[in-house]
Amino acid sequence: MLHPAASPGISDVNGVGIFAVASLPRGTIVWRRCDNCVELSRVDLTLYPDAVSRWYDEFGIGLDHGAVLVPCGGAHLFNHSCSSSAVCVNEEFGCLSRDVVAGEEITCNYLDFSFEKPWSFTCSCGAASCVSSISARGSDTPPPWMKTVEPDVFRSDIARVLQPLGGGGRLLDLLLP
Repeated sequence: MLHPAASPGISDVNGVGIFAVASLPRGTIVWRRCDNCVELSRVDLTLYPDAVSRWYDEFGIGLDHGAVLVPCGGAHLFNHSCSSSAVCVNEEFGCLSRDVVAGEEITCNYLDFSFEKPWSFTCSCGAASCVSSISARGSDTPPPWMKTVEPDVFRSDIARVLQPLGGGGRLLDLLLP
């Protein structure tokens, strides 16, 4: 489920991305898993035509038990930036790691997804911190360069922000074990 103040738009980074339609503070949950999100096992993926299966695999989030989660409402459209404004805290939700202004593209760092099957691409985000070549080796253990996101780092930021995608402390308890 995508935050109501976040919407798909044409991106200068890559094709289509997610943009803030209003200014949003650090700690805003910009997407969260809901009942409309699709989770498919590897067996389920084999039941689809190859092109459809590859699409789910491309835009889904690889879960640690082998399934693929495809967030609903366009939340799969977040583009990469080496200097991202959002972080996937876990497979349940993503939140802003800094304030964003209306009209700004909300991006995430694809290195947060490094546990998935191997992939790579040449980054063109233009950030001063751009590492140019982005890749994941696809393993059960994080590579040494991967940043570890601890949910508690964002707990106070998330708690102080009005969260349209969920209800206050109860949401925190559900999302941040």
